[in-house]
Amino acid sequence: MLCIACVPARENVATKLAEVVDARREQDNSEYTDLLAAILNEGVEEGSPLPTNQIVDVMVFILFAGYETTSRAITAAIKFLTDHPQALERLKEEHFEILRHKSSNESLTWDDYKGMSFTQCVVNETLRLINLAFGSYREAIEDVNIKGQIIPKGWKVLVIYRTAHLNKSTYDNPYKFDPSRWEEYKSSHQESFMPFGWGRRLCPGSDLARMELFFFLHHVVTRYRWEPTMEDSFTYFPVPSTKHGLPIIVRALK
Repeated sequence: MLCIACVPARENVATKLAEVVDARREQDNSEYTDLLAAILNEGVEEGSPLPTNQIVDVMVFILFAGYETTSRAITAAIKFLTDHPQALERLKEEHFEILRHKSSNESLTWDDYKGMSFTQCVVNETLRLINLAFGSYREAIEDVNIKGQIIPKGWKVLVIYRTAHLNKSTYDNPYKFDPSRWEEYKSSHQESFMPFGWGRRLCPGSDLARMELFFFLHHVVTRYRWEPTMEDSFTYFPVPSTKHGLPIIVRALK
């Protein structure tokens, strides 16, 4: 059933994007400074611009990686905070403290962002538990010895992030949502925490995604309160999400 639903949907999106790409090819692309303009310009000077189908593949990937993952992370954070009111109250305290030093129309600053220490804990714990990225492949460029197990040069290894993030030898009570654990871990668990990948293949949007999560949480906890309309839980197939979409009632704070 999943494939029956997803394949036509993907084809519909690809068709619409192809129409946009073809329309832009007929225009003066120098008038645009957006992402699509950059992709359309790729290879033009060399006389080998990217064909429409490749551009569409890139755009579909960006839509999925840059939008769906962040929105699912936000949903997961709201779900965890709803189920753990003590963490929510502490998060509120941090963000209302930021507001106490600002005028009514003053925007958040970089210093505000860097000072959101408990928000960092909440985001880390959300990403650790939800595991938005399944994993990634790595190729051994030389023979590697890991605890007596030899990985020969040229072999490809699938790194599954969930096995690292839910490892009880690394994280105490690993299935529990506990943002305060990151106040103790800080950088000591850096190598075992890889929600955006690791090394040269680190997600290029990791800093942007974190900032979006921080700022969203700031505005939602200082402006609104919410309550669930039904019981919900997480499912992890085909991607991490809530079973019912986390239906909630949102009300503005007075």
